Amino acid sequence: MKTQVIEGTLEEVQKQLSALPFLSNKRLRVVISETEPHDQSLPNSSLQYAKKRNGLILLPTKKPEEVVTVEMVKELSED
Repeated sequence: MKTQVIEGTLEEVQKQLSALPFLSNKRLRVVISETEPHDQSLPNSSLQYAKKRNGLILLPTKKPEEVVTVEMVKELSED
């Protein structure tokens, strides 16, 4: 099951819903909740510039120090 978050005004949400690549006979579940307006008074907030995917803020990650190779996976699966 794939979940997608659509956020915006009613008109924006309707446009995004109509653009979804589903067949007309595909059954969907739509949950609508009213949200508070975003606080634009915090222009230097770190959350305002955070990376987002599907309307959700992504948690910071660090780059792996070592790249996982096929050999490493085989070695671990043998243990």
